[in-house]
Amino acid sequence: MVSVPEVLLLPVLRRCGEGCEAWWRLILWGSVEAALVLTAIGGISLGLLRLFHLVRVIRSQRDTIAQLNERHLGRIVELFGRATSEMPRRGPLSEQLVAASLLKISGEWQRGSGKQKESVTTERVEEFLDGLKLDDGTGEVRIAVKDSLRYWPEQNAEWPASEAPSWATPPMPADEGYTLIRVTASEEFLPVGTDLYVIGRLTAPGVVEAQVASATTEATTKRALTAEWLSGWILAAVSLLLAVWLIDPVFGSWQRYWMTWSDTPLFLAMIVHTLALFLILAASIVALFLTYGLVRIIGTNVVQP
Repeated sequence: MVSVPEVLLLPVLRRCGEGCEAWWRLILWGSVEAALVLTAIGGISLGLLRLFHLVRVIRSQRDTIAQLNERHLGRIVELFGRATSEMPRRGPLSEQLVAASLLKISGEWQRGSGKQKESVTTERVEEFLDGLKLDDGTGEVRIAVKDSLRYWPEQNAEWPASEAPSWATPPMPADEGYTLIRVTASEEFLPVGTDLYVIGRLTAPGVVEAQVASATTEATTKRALTAEWLSGWILAAVSLLLAVWLIDPVFGSWQRYWMTWSDTPLFLAMIVHTLALFLILAASIVALFLTYGLVRIIGTNVVQP
């Protein structure tokens, strides 16, 4: 019985002959298998990392800023207070006064028409993260959040190029002749005065390098970490089961590919093998990004009101 993906490829396979058919089927099944395996590895790794953060949150005891001294340097601290900044700014997309934000602006560009149409995407990122402080009523500390796991509000927008606001200008492509078609923007922001829960390391007097920075309470942060941990492992389990289930067609496609291309001249065989490996690796990398994105969506949805 022919699978649905193979049915879609049959017109191409008939034109290419037996060798091309074996090559395409190897890429098809190899990409699926590699993507499932990488999804499982990514899900397990991400789940372990979230579980590590969750255990640290559970085991930590709440500190006050007034209690922090030299004995706490290099140690993990847990703080809860309000987000502040000496120089807050208004977020262009959220239109709120923010203590910190991360703005991403992407542009979709096109040139040519018909079969000659080419598309490219450009992106720029504006970080406003360095001035963030946490005030718990007993004092203030600066919070470094650039490399932290953040659970902050996020807002997204999309416009046709002619309707995009002036601040949402993506960078130009490297090549000439492109026309801007569409602009998208996303802003991750922390409003001034909002709740801020932080667990991180006191790296210097008055400076905490956050591992987790959440615009909510400790209890909600625990739920978000738990959701990401469980979803990562569930994805891994499902992917592993599917990978085992597909072992037979994967090995069958490999055997047929090897029998077909084993007598090919070395130079041509190297090109064919390298291209097949590249396409399979590309599918695996896409699977990793999708796994991370799905787990993060689940976690942030738990935090959002």
